[in-house]
Parts: sequence; structure tokens; C-alpha cells
Amino acid sequence: MQHSDLRFITTENDLHHCTLNFMIAAFDEDGTQLSGVFHDLDERSEPADYKDGIRGGIRIHQDVDVPVKAASLRLGINDATSNRLGDS
Repeated sequence: MQHSDLRFITTENDLHHCTLNFMIAAFDEDGTQLSGVFHDLDERSEPADYKDGIRGGIRIHQDVDVPVKAASLRLGINDATSNRLGDS
């Protein structure tokens, strides 16, 4: 999902609001999920911060415990406002 795919709603006082859900999961060689993390981001940005976010992207930090047996990681991002989903 590219930042241009995200949907922001302009609220009172020109704040730009979006809600994103981030999911990260670790899988073993057989595709069995070993661990997972879910994180919600409810963002309200001032106009200047909104423009910076559109140009440079939205950054979050999430610690993830990855088991030694993990063979792959999968990341999913859901824009709750538009209900669009992106993954990698």
C-alpha cells in the first residue's frame, strides 16, 4: 500500500485523521504461524505534518519477537477508513 492509497478525513480545525492497523506475523518453513503482533495507529495531523507525511511517508516503530525457527515474516497494513489492505 502506497501512502497515496491512504484515506485521510479532514476534521474540524483542518486536522487530517486516519486509522491504520499493522499486523506482523512470523511463520516456519511449513507456513505455520509462530508469532504475531497487531498494532493500531489513530493519527490526527496538523496540515503541515500531514503534508510531510504524504511526501515522506508515515513511520512507526514496532518491536517484534521473531522465533529462531521462523523462516519468513509477513506484514499487513489495513487502512480502517477506506478498508483497503496492503501486505508484503
